[in-house]
Amino acid sequence: MTVRRPARLVAAGVAALAATVLLTACDDVKYTDDKPGDAKAGSAGATVPGDPMAAQAAGSRCKSDDITATVQVKGAGSAMLTIKNKSDHNCTLYGYPGFAGLKADNSPDVLTANRDAHPGPAVLVTLKPGKSGYAGLKWSSCDKADTSCHVLAGLQVTAPDETAPVTAEVLGTDGKPSAQLLVSAAGLTTGTLQPNSEKVLFN
Repeated sequence: MTVRRPARLVAAGVAALAATVLLTACDDVKYTDDKPGDAKAGSAGATVPGDPMAAQAAGSRCKSDDITATVQVKGAGSAMLTIKNKSDHNCTLYGYPGFAGLKADNSPDVLTANRDAHPGPAVLVTLKPGKSGYAGLKWSSCDKADTSCHVLAGLQVTAPDETAPVTAEVLGTDGKPSAQLLVSAAGLTTGTLQPNSEKVLFN
């Protein structure tokens, strides 16, 4: 015996099924809560179309050999990082730079790395040859007699998604090479890399 369901019930069932399929598709491309600079992918692990990280994955990101780095101290516990493209081709930056300290004997001094989405979220920064990207830095000073104080003679900078650091030129507020940076155990905090230096400094 064939049971005939009312057309209204059949239509409701089809609509419910369609809604379920639509929600499942949306879930496949939802963004994670990763920090800027980390790849944001759907649940299947694919890069979401239109994400700035797609350009990075394509091999256009700035490699360590492509860049130079300068850290200009602007005041007590405040500086601006400039990453310049020294290559003959365009390259991109996206996210946060990495940092390590250098002691007087040029040995590395590992610093606590903190991130702050300042002056705003990460953006894809495309650097033409000779052009630069910028990020703000801040830290708390310390007494060099304190055993937890990092007494730095220099800084190493690593571009986003790279592993090989470059040694930065560190300049004091007078524009001359800085002899020493005193960084507390709390470490350095960096903002996001931006295409211009406006507002990158921490207040």
